[in-house]
Order: sequence, then C-alpha cells, then structure tokens
Amino acid sequence: MTLTEGQDEQLDPQSLHEAAWNLYKQGRFAEADKYIRLAAASGLSDPEFLYHAGLIAYAVGRKDEALELVKGALALARGQLKAA
Repeated sequence: MTLTEGQDEQLDPQSLHEAAWNLYKQGRFAEADKYIRLAAASGLSDPEFLYHAGLIAYAVGRKDEALELVKGALALARGQLKAA
C-alpha cells in the first residue's frame, strides 16, 4: 500500500498503523517507518502499536528507539492485564 502525497495525512491513526504494518511485512521498511511515525504523531500508543513501531524502528536501524518502544508495549500490556 503506497499512498499519494497528502492522502496519508487524511487517514486516521489506526489506518496509518495498519498501512505501516502491511508495508513492514512486505519488507518495505522505509515506507513503513513513514506511516508508523505519522500514526505516532497522532498520539496512538496501545501495546500492539508500540510493538509494531519497535519492530519497524529496529528494521530501519534505530535500535535504541526500538528497545524503548517494545519496553513501552510490554509495560502497557502488563498494566492492562492487571486492570482486567
């Protein structure tokens, strides 16, 4: 999924996340990074999103950021399990 200029800004954060994850699974890491960053800028921060963002960050070479994102995903998931 490649979006045209301006079209990516019209998508909701979850759609951007889904586009990024699909691109990642296709090995299109730089494109995935663009969309995951747009989703992150919207404030999206559930555990699945943070985990996916971490894997994408790792794939494009931002290993320290990737580690922090995955740690954040685990912390949020633990918090949700405790609240359940």
